[in-house]
Amino acid sequence: MNYSFTYTLTEERSIAQLLKEDWVIGKKRVHELRMEQAVRNDEGEPLSFDETLPKGQVLHFHFTQEQPSYTPDSSEWPTVGYEDEHFIIAWKEPHWKTHPNEPDELGTFIQYVQALLLTPYAEHVNRLDEETAGWIIVAKHPLAKAQLDRMLETRAIDRAYEATVEGKMLRRRGVIRAAIGRDRHHATRRVVSSSGQRASTRYKVIRQTNDTTTVHLELITGRTHQIRVHLHSIGHPIVGDTLYDAEPTGEPYALTAYRVSFQHPITNEAIECIR
Repeated sequence: MNYSFTYTLTEERSIAQLLKEDWVIGKKRVHELRMEQAVRNDEGEPLSFDETLPKGQVLHFHFTQEQPSYTPDSSEWPTVGYEDEHFIIAWKEPHWKTHPNEPDELGTFIQYVQALLLTPYAEHVNRLDEETAGWIIVAKHPLAKAQLDRMLETRAIDRAYEATVEGKMLRRRGVIRAAIGRDRHHATRRVVSSSGQRASTRYKVIRQTNDTTTVHLELITGRTHQIRVHLHSIGHPIVGDTLYDAEPTGEPYALTAYRVSFQHPITNEAIECIR
């Protein structure tokens, strides 16, 4: 199955300059695109990667992938916050895994998204724990995946979370700085540990009841279970998060990735999904 997208040069540029300098695509991927003759003109003729092309030149990027990245599953339809020819941002509900762990597994977020798409390529950029609801970015082609992965790594994608925790937090805002490591006595649990990886989480109190506090949080670093571990470490586990000693509620724990925002890696427009 073929998939393509078009891009119009906004200034004189060679394809190599566009890919390496503007889009910050790695040398290996640029070489692969060159060898595949993946960039063509309106007539379908391959374009030279090194020739300077005029402003207004239309570039057609072509990708071939025989099979979908994941087995499509249309039993659920995720809410879409944004979509274009490069990526889609969709809402993962609690109890949906981000992706399958076994070859014949169904019922995961990425498989639901795969069923929505007309493209065979679908790769998630960020991921969320199974019980965490929130926005996930899914790339529709390898160039978008490479760009968005780099942006995630360099903290150019802003992700904000909302959590409701047990008890009344006394400080209205602050930064939790505590290294996180594996719990030697539990396969999946993480703990604050001086020998762990450094981790920082910024928080701000939004509202309170007699028994709970709702906070907005931003990850300064990105460690496994970071928000859950940090809130537990200051005596305020997330409501329902029994792995971190909260009282059971019978519901998913109260954590959502409610906002994602960033500058589009190709068009430079501001992208934001909020819920």
